[in-house]
Amino acid sequence: MNDLYLFEKKISIRSEIKDYLSHIFYEMSALSPHDFRTYEHMRMLCFDKLEVQVLPTHLPSSQLEQGVDIMVLLRETDKYTSNYFYNLHTQVFHERTTETKQLKTIGVNQMVYSIRKHGVGILANVMNQLYKFVRRQISNFCKKFLLDESIRNLLFREAKIYNRDKDKLNGHYPYDKAYALSRTLRTLVEDINYLETMRERIT
Repeated sequence: MNDLYLFEKKISIRSEIKDYLSHIFYEMSALSPHDFRTYEHMRMLCFDKLEVQVLPTHLPSSQLEQGVDIMVLLRETDKYTSNYFYNLHTQVFHERTTETKQLKTIGVNQMVYSIRKHGVGILANVMNQLYKFVRRQISNFCKKFLLDESIRNLLFREAKIYNRDKDKLNGHYPYDKAYALSRTLRTLVEDINYLETMRERIT
């Protein structure tokens, strides 16, 4: 492929094509990573027909270690627990949002990077902060839970029966009574499953 001369300026057509296609293929692969094979075929075709070696377009499937800092999570614990959910299969936290197609994830690599950055001593503060958060969540829920008169009376009655028969039960609450209590709690208030709500708060 011959160069192009424009007055006193020499333009390399090969270099211009290489730079342009490399730029376009990279941008399109970044927007749609699953289409990288199409651009790879086009890259090979360009080399076969024009002998222009365009840069590879395949982007490796990996994540950056420099993700969300653990200090940010400590400052915005309420926002983090409400906006992220845990994926058991991939072992990462995914952002729950409908505003954009790009999702933020938090995995082990990000946590390790933050610990390496701030030092192991930060773990004590992290555990203390999370413990306070969980305790506050459970305390607020229990206060609301016990404000219901029917639920409070039911629990007081079960506690009275348990204290009376504690020696006969060897200190264990019977499974059949726990199952019956859970079924009763589900029918006390419509549209509110207190046991399921408590499980969500704890987990």
